[in-house]
Amino acid sequence: MYMITIDGPASSGKSTVASLVAKNLNIIYVNSGQAYRAITYLLLSLNITPNEVDKIITALTENHLEIIISDNYKQKVLINRVDVTAKLHTNRISSIVAQYAKLPEVIYKASDMVLNLSSDKPIVIEGRNLGSFCFPNAEYKFYVDCEPKIRAERRYKEMIDRGEKVDFDTIYQQLLERDRLDRTRTVAPLKVPERSVLLDSSHQTPEQVADKITDIVLECEHAQNP
Repeated sequence: MYMITIDGPASSGKSTVASLVAKNLNIIYVNSGQAYRAITYLLLSLNITPNEVDKIITALTENHLEIIISDNYKQKVLINRVDVTAKLHTNRISSIVAQYAKLPEVIYKASDMVLNLSSDKPIVIEGRNLGSFCFPNAEYKFYVDCEPKIRAERRYKEMIDRGEKVDFDTIYQQLLERDRLDRTRTVAPLKVPERSVLLDSSHQTPEQVADKITDIVLECEHAQNP
């Protein structure tokens, strides 16, 4: 069994790339960002702000959050055994998730959700601190970067396609602020992991980036298991 980690900033294309890599290699795909979104969803539903650390600690202690992989390799996020996966990608959550995600209590909880994943099969998992914090010894580590304006354009299109009414400038500023918070948080900040392969997706399709990752993994696996 091997693990592939794919880190990178918001909307760099790493989710799409990771899912394509999983399809290419017929392995499990996990989006670790769902853990942060699930925590944010829970705290918003309880009307707990990012400044109310004591209430956050209590909420995370009293509620059960987990990521599971179904028999058909689909990822689900559960809060108190209820599937909330389809509710995690609203603009409300996107606009504030970084405020929660910078808190050590939230980072440790989200990391625990990821680390508690149970799998005896190869897995590709993407996020912001996987190769540097959660899985520093992963066999294959990649970092997918992209120019900020291109990332904002991608995010804007995704939300428009979902029928949300959003403004591009607002999305762009939210993304820049998310970058700043992700890179400056005191625990497990966003950074290029050691021993990782850096890939820029600004002017490449997700398929092109995924194919490069797939080729690297297959070449290394073949060399180790001829």
